[in-house]
Amino acid sequence: MTGMMAAKEFGDVELWGKIRNSIDRNLYQSKEQYHHLYKEINNNIYNGPMLWTKVHVGWQTILNHNWEGNRKYEKPEVSDLVWTDILPQELLLMDEILK
Repeated sequence: MTGMMAAKEFGDVELWGKIRNSIDRNLYQSKEQYHHLYKEINNNIYNGPMLWTKVHVGWQTILNHNWEGNRKYEKPEVSDLVWTDILPQELLLMDEILK
C-alpha cells in the first residue's frame, strides 16, 4: 500500500497500476454477501487504506483546488416539512442478506 500511495503522489501511473494489479489478484467476490474480499488479509485495517489508495486524488490536486466555491449557498425553507417528505415510508427487510 505504501508503494501505491507513493506512486500516486509522484504521478507514476504505470507503477501504481502494476502494484494495484498485483494486490487485486487476491480479490474475490463473496457468494453470501454483495461485496469483494481479499483472500487471507480481509480486515478493516487493510481494506480502509486499500480503498484510500484507489480513490484518493492526490495531495497536490487537493491543495491546488479552489475551495472558495463560486456560488452562494441558500438555506432551503424547511419549516413546513415533515419526515415523510424526505424519508421513504417503505420498510426494507434484510432477512435474506443477514442469513
